[in-house]
Amino acid sequence: MRNLKASNYETAKEHLRKALIAAAVFCVLSAAIPAAYALFKLTALIVTIVLFVVMIYIICTECRCPQCGKIIFPGALAATYCPRCKRSLMTGKKQKKSR
Repeated sequence: MRNLKASNYETAKEHLRKALIAAAVFCVLSAAIPAAYALFKLTALIVTIVLFVVMIYIICTECRCPQCGKIIFPGALAATYCPRCKRSLMTGKKQKKSR
């Protein structure tokens, strides 16, 4: 039987990845649009800021360890183990100690 909370973490990672890509696109757009189109430039900048706020919201609400419930902020996209309880985010098994 699959751990449903682990799949929630995977869904949160996917949402975070999509928001990060969209923020990068709008950031490049806001830099690439000439000053003559100030309204479009401002709109792209505001959308970028809103997407960054959305990413912080996703991290704080959805990117949590399924076992201990702590927020995984640094490296939320690359994490495979919880940095605090050292359990796998997919299976919940303890990480093997390295020597």
